[in-house]
Amino acid sequence: MYTVRLGLKSAVIGKDIGGMITLTQYIENWPGFKRINTFELTDMLEDHASSYGVKIIEKEVTSISIERNRFRCVVGDDRSSPMLL
Repeated sequence: MYTVRLGLKSAVIGKDIGGMITLTQYIENWPGFKRINTFELTDMLEDHASSYGVKIIEKEVTSISIERNRFRCVVGDDRSSPMLL
């Protein structure tokens, strides 16, 4: 969200949305919440990021390299059409 506000194109890429927090049922140390369900928190964070225009890509990154000062990310099995970030 901060990068979008700075005028940069931004994406969150991951095999599973939410990452490690989805391995538990509740988070009890998130500012503003004494206790919150991890899936509810994940949905709120995804909604917030999307509202700023952050692209959410739910795929596994299979390789990363640098080309012409940009990151080249291959996600999933599609090596023919990498994303340049």
